[in-house]
Amino acid sequence: MSLRTQVFKGAMALGGGRALVELCGFVRNIIVARLLTPADVGIGATFWITVALLQMISDLASDRLLIQAPDGDEPRFQASVQLWEFGRGVLNSVLLLALAWPAAYLFKSPQALWAFQCVALIPLLRGLSHLDIRRMQRHLRYGPQTVVEASGQIVSLLLAYPVCRLLGNYSALLVLTLVQEGIKTGASFVLAERPYRWAWDRAYVRRLLTFGWPLAINGVLLFAIMQGDRLIVGTGFSTHDLGLYAMAFTLANAPFTLLGSVLNPLALPLLAAVQDQPAAFERRVRLCNAVFALAAGVVVVPLLLCAPWLLERVYGPQYDVAAGVFVWLVSARMVWFLRVAPTLTAMARADTRNALLANAFRLAGVGLALLVAALGYALAAIGVAALVGEMVAAVAAIVMVRSRHQVSFRATILPMFALLLAYAVAFALRDWFAGHRPQAVLAASAALVLLLVGLMVLLVPVLRPELGRAFAAVRGRAPCRPPLLSRTLP
Repeated sequence: MSLRTQVFKGAMALGGGRALVELCGFVRNIIVARLLTPADVGIGATFWITVALLQMISDLASDRLLIQAPDGDEPRFQASVQLWEFGRGVLNSVLLLALAWPAAYLFKSPQALWAFQCVALIPLLRGLSHLDIRRMQRHLRYGPQTVVEASGQIVSLLLAYPVCRLLGNYSALLVLTLVQEGIKTGASFVLAERPYRWAWDRAYVRRLLTFGWPLAINGVLLFAIMQGDRLIVGTGFSTHDLGLYAMAFTLANAPFTLLGSVLNPLALPLLAAVQDQPAAFERRVRLCNAVFALAAGVVVVPLLLCAPWLLERVYGPQYDVAAGVFVWLVSARMVWFLRVAPTLTAMARADTRNALLANAFRLAGVGLALLVAALGYALAAIGVAALVGEMVAAVAAIVMVRSRHQVSFRATILPMFALLLAYAVAFALRDWFAGHRPQAVLAASAALVLLLVGLMVLLVPVLRPELGRAFAAVRGRAPCRPPLLSRTLP
């Protein structure tokens, strides 16, 4: 098997696994939303905020060092990393236990103090995970990691209905989370090839600290970005509002995350393969930006047109009041998804500062969210703040790619221009379609997506042969090959 085929199969396995995990989590959230109140869902969201606070700011990416390091297959290296992760889990558990009381009162949920104390078990379970499944990825073996991630989500999904019916409040979310983490940890031991060992080697630990401290700083930024808005809602609004916001964000985020799990592992090797060939590199940058913009359009157009009734149909009538914030969150996640393409462009040339600096600019949205919450604006204003932050970060990412890698603005701007036209039409028509039947809305969405495809083909000619191959493959006239990898990689 050639290396290119091996990389492609590994990427597809990883992307398919991520898609399955996200789908299971999304279905579980639908069950939870329909059986619990928004206030209970909001309390459950605070559990994840407190765990993410410590997990993200203490992440030294030890599992990624195990993959990247030339001697990552050394048993003592792996044992040292496993000891480090266990110590990190114990420390985070102790800190979460100490923070349980202030967290319960900060989020206006003193009745859930016992649950915040039980949340301290989550980092401990994660710290006990067997890292052999991560080491296997050094050899492009992504199957074990996929099984581990999927097993926890599948079991949690299967238990969601009976547990929610039995417990009937936020404690169901705690039980489901603990079961999910326990299953994942257990599965990592079942699929491991080596015995679980601990070791202490100062040289390895020193390398871990050197490798991981910049990523730990980035973890602080990621926490502020991914959880900052919810933290502001949880402390400045009620748990009911937090539940509405959390579920609206989940619905807005799920399709873009699914697309990213498939496109990201395919686009990066495509770009990296020609990183030293400027003309070929820019051609593939155009192609990647066009594919990401087209995929975003396929998602955002129906979401905007269906926004007035989508939340109610998916989660139940108690969530229809979140339609206002949902529209802005969909817009923000669309811009976030578009930002992935310039980030991958920089990463293909070993430039990881693009993501870090763009995330720093994204903090503008968090600051704006703090301001609007302090001024007493409605929940929808938090979504607007998220959109502003993503737009600032996207502009920063595009400008940095242009200045550092000499990629023309046209390669990024033209696909975005086509998408923004379709977005503007869908945004303007969303209220008009509120009273129409779902079939009419979906038909209008399909027509608008087709217009977007036509405009994209006109503005980005490099997309034409790729769409032709994909269309021929669907009709059975050509071998089914992934469009992004249809050209032979050098």
